[in-house]
Formats: sequence, C-alpha cells, structure tokens
Amino acid sequence: MTPSNRTGRAPAANWEGLHMATVREENELRLNIVEPGFSVREVVPPGGPNPPESFFDPFFCFAEDDGSVVIMDIGGQPEPGWNPNQGHGSIWRLHPDDRLTPIVPLGAIGMGCILPPVKVAPPSFKPYGGELVFCGQALPGRSGAKAPHAVYHVPYEGGTPGLVSLIPNSGGSVAFGVPGALVGNTFGPEGSEHEGHVFFSSLMNCTVYRVREGEAEPWLICDPEHIGRTIMPYGVFFDDDGGMVLYGKEGTSYTEAAGTGSELRLWRVSNGTVADDPIEGLDEAAAFSMRANTNSVAPEGFGPFGGQSFSTTQGSANLMHVTMMPTGALPYDSTIVRVDAEGTPHVFADQLQSGAPTCMFVGDRMLVSRIGKSYSTGDYHETDGAIYEITYTG
Repeated sequence: MTPSNRTGRAPAANWEGLHMATVREENELRLNIVEPGFSVREVVPPGGPNPPESFFDPFFCFAEDDGSVVIMDIGGQPEPGWNPNQGHGSIWRLHPDDRLTPIVPLGAIGMGCILPPVKVAPPSFKPYGGELVFCGQALPGRSGAKAPHAVYHVPYEGGTPGLVSLIPNSGGSVAFGVPGALVGNTFGPEGSEHEGHVFFSSLMNCTVYRVREGEAEPWLICDPEHIGRTIMPYGVFFDDDGGMVLYGKEGTSYTEAAGTGSELRLWRVSNGTVADDPIEGLDEAAAFSMRANTNSVAPEGFGPFGGQSFSTTQGSANLMHVTMMPTGALPYDSTIVRVDAEGTPHVFADQLQSGAPTCMFVGDRMLVSRIGKSYSTGDYHETDGAIYEITYTG
C-alpha cells in the first residue's frame, strides 16, 4: 500500500525498497473487529519516509474543535537514519481530511526529545497559559532516556520549544535518584493547592514531580524508604472531588528488566501517603485510558455502541522499561475493549499489535495510534508506528 502524498512532494526513492518493505511487513494491519458492521483503514501506514508519510512513535494528545487531532511523535530527525548528536521528535496536527501539518517540526527540539502527552496549559500556569506543555529528554537517544529530563513549552500555533524547568535528582535508593524516563502531564486543579503547577513522573527514580517555571520539586517519592515499597509511577490525576490518584506498576522501575504486560494499578494519595491497597474495579485498560486522557466514550454515530466507553490493552510488549525489544515484529496480542452500560467489558477488536496503542473518538470515528519499538530507548529508528480509523458502516 502506498500512502497518499500529503505534502505534494514525491515519496522517498527507497519507498519500495527492501528495507522499507520489511518494516511494513513486520507492522502490517491485522486488526480484527469482532463486532459486525465496522470497518478499519490505515490513515498513516507504517514503513514510509519520515513524517508526515509515516510515523515512528505517534501518540494522541487531544482533539480540537474542528475535528483535528494533535499528535506527538517521539522519533524522527530531519535526515533519515540516526545522528546521536541531534535531538528527535515532533508534534503534528491531523486534520479531518487526513492532512498532516507540523506544529513542532523534526529537529526543532535541539538536543532534546519530545515525549507524550502534549497538553494545553491553563491560565494559572504562568507565564505559559494557553501554550502547549510537554516533557522530554534533555539529551537524545537511549543514553538520554536514562539521563535527567526536562519540561518544555511551545506556543499553541507552534514553533521552537523553550525550557520550563529541568528535573532534579531525587531520593537515591532507586536508579541513584536520576530522573530519567519522564512521563505524565497533569495540571493541578484550579483553586487547589496545586493550581499553577503541572505534575510529571520519572519511571526511573520512581518520583512524582510538581513543576512550575524554573522549579521542579519532588512531590511523591515512591520507594521503600518513603512509602514502604517501590511503585514505578506512570503519573497522577485528580478525581471529581479533587483527590489525587497515583497510577503505575508495583515492585519495579524503568531500569529493571521488563516482564510481559503492564500490570497497571491505581492508588489513592492523601497528604503524601499512598494507600496500601489499589483501587478496586479499575483494570489495566482503564488505567491506560486515563493516562491517554482522550475522549473514550463512543458518539451516537458509532453504531449500536453510542455512549459506551472504549480503551486499549497493551498486550505482552512492554515499552515502559529500558529493556530492548526483540528483533522482528511485535506480537499481535493487544485488544480494544468496550464496556457496556452495565459495566461489563467485551472485546471489540483483537489482533492489534502491541506497542502502547491508544484510541480516541473524533466525531463519529475512532482513531487508534500505535507506538512501535521505542525509538528513544530501543535503538530502533524506523517508521514502524501507525494510525488507524474505525467507523461504523452498518
């Protein structure tokens, strides 16, 4: 399959070459929709030239009023291949007609790296209210993933990212306190003690940081010394009552060898204390849906499932550790799950390739993004990410 030419330029000369063909073959679309009356298509297929023809590690951030979607991509440099002295990543706008336009083009991050998700800062996050805020590496590649990270901002309309704050070391009992592998992006509720701050979490030193301009403070250190065990924190969010919820994986950290699956759990946090037991009734799919923070409730135009919620499972590939991914195709064992009005989960689609897939609804269509082998941590610098569209056809 040759993708549409979104830029007007001729596709790269090696598009039909053996190398790109291998990438396409290892990441072919096998998604099987279990429910009748739905169809799937590739919006951005894998195995093409640099964005916007194909992506490395695409991740949905949020939808705009006109139906466009802001997408960040961890991978990619201006020139194909890998330059260890240059940063990577980009931010794009996917329009309803499938056009892709750059917000932060490849190479604009300098020596750094862009990591998901990207969010719009509230007015209280001074002086960057209304701008896009995200975290990232301060240095490129695999070595940068294990080094201190930073928080960045960029004008909503796009441009060159600027620094909000560097992230300091914390603790020391886990990963020597180095704040590598930063994730998250949750703004403090307006009117609370956290107004004007944003939270990010280091998977490496297991610390949740509270950040504002020029300041990043360790807010919750999830190691045995502070909470009685180790939790690799994927982030925090606030419930409807303003209570803080921590979500992550217990008994591990980013630099340890990854097992299979994600095994995410959620815990309530009160006065800096993490509850002993996880919240009941919330599984891995729900946790990742919260992490993605995208619209997961189907519209009325989505056939018989309007009003039901959808989320993805992660399958056996685990991209949340520094462990290298094996050679060849990632397993096709992720699923898309729907939860009916009675709260019962059902497999909506299977044979989705592992690699941190997420889904969201924009209008009457479901969009699915899939990060491939980690560009940043896996030394794999190919366009193996993909974006799919699922619609109800009756």
